[in-house]
Amino acid sequence: MQHANKNIPSISAQQAVLGFKLHDSQKELVDVFQLPPLLSKLMHDGASGEQRVRNVTLAVNLARHSANDWDDAALPDDYHDISEFLRIDIDCVMRMAGCQ
Repeated sequence: MQHANKNIPSISAQQAVLGFKLHDSQKELVDVFQLPPLLSKLMHDGASGEQRVRNVTLAVNLARHSANDWDDAALPDDYHDISEFLRIDIDCVMRMAGCQ
């Protein structure tokens, strides 16, 4: 679905194809296999404001979106979010990511 239309959000494609969101499956796996608590914390919506969680989330988003292509529609939002997190301008973020 996403190869045909890169503007379809991952969650929508997951729900349509699998019948559930991968995020829900990941949470269940952490619990069932008693994986380290940090993994649960990274996936917990309430922890999204914590610095460590936010740092990992931003890095994962950038890696995931840039893996599609450096023209991915989500990258400008990633650059913006990273620039706010690091308190640097977007051009600097883009240079650090290697896309400028």
